[in-house]
Amino acid sequence: LINEKKLEKDFILAGHIDKQYIPAFYQSLAVYIHAAIYEPFGFVIPEAIFNKVSLITTSTGASRDALTHMESAFFITEKNAAELADAIEFMISNDTRKITENALAKAKEMYAIEKMWQGYKSVYLNE
Repeated sequence: LINEKKLEKDFILAGHIDKQYIPAFYQSLAVYIHAAIYEPFGFVIPEAIFNKVSLITTSTGASRDALTHMESAFFITEKNAAELADAIEFMISNDTRKITENALAKAKEMYAIEKMWQGYKSVYLNE
């Protein structure tokens, strides 16, 4: 569809990216789109947030647990191309720094290494 609409210069379908290039990849983005239908816990959501990239996502997994529509991310309905197009238009046409800052604050609260470690310990060691 991207080729059909001649939008190749506007999209990156990156595939696998070596770990060393991940920060540079995120810094090259105006917005990160995560249109997953199912995502139990994806590291890409926190990665995008910690790299201060505005986020468009479906309400799945880590997104649903941590983020709020128009406060820390732009939520879209899965498999809804019109909503995705509207979200992209909104994110590239508006100042989304506050949304991105809110997402970063929430990620620091929820995904700090100490908090994650305590969560793992409570699950696996019954602490």
